[in-house]
Amino acid sequence: MHSHSDFFLLVNPRSESKIRQGITTEVIGNCGFSMAPLLPKIIDLLKKEIGALADEITWDWTAFKDYCSKLLKQGISVNVAPLIGHGTLRMNVMDYENREPTKDEMDEMKAFLAESMEAGAFGMSTGLIYTPGSYARTEELIELAKVVFEYGGIYSSHIRNEGDQLLEAVKEAVMIGEAASVPVEISHMKSAGRSNWGRIKDALGIIEAARDREVDVTCDF
Repeated sequence: MHSHSDFFLLVNPRSESKIRQGITTEVIGNCGFSMAPLLPKIIDLLKKEIGALADEITWDWTAFKDYCSKLLKQGISVNVAPLIGHGTLRMNVMDYENREPTKDEMDEMKAFLAESMEAGAFGMSTGLIYTPGSYARTEELIELAKVVFEYGGIYSSHIRNEGDQLLEAVKEAVMIGEAASVPVEISHMKSAGRSNWGRIKDALGIIEAARDREVDVTCDF
């Protein structure tokens, strides 16, 4: 169900490639990237990331609720469970700056996130292997995850490392969920690179130990 159809649902709402495979529900907004909230100043950044297809839609939303309304108005063939991307929050507030947020910037990210959760978002995702998410410290993510907790949402993460620091990255994801009391979903669990073959067992052991402590941690593969 982990997908990146956030933009393509606007281009082709019929989603034939998914429906023909029997996929009826998509979780979007993964890996720290979502199409909302969207301040005008970052539209050009997103267009550059997306490429030529960006010209096929009208960029006329700002808040998450507006994005959802746009999807509903045009109609879509799949059920959608949207997450709010931490990277998108950071881009709106801090551009691509590699530093900690100020208190005002943190409050602004929290406000964007709370507004989105109130409008029906299912939680927050991070892409800690990508910029600007990689610039965030664990404490920043815990503070935002606490907002998610207030609305009964989840924390989904493309973790900070899937190679030599895999175990530390899994521990960080668990720490965030435990500190904020939110369920954690670790995206596309893997141990990358020949030197890390077999370490997936250790990573799963960390998850099982957390679950024994009644921390709600799962992963997809």
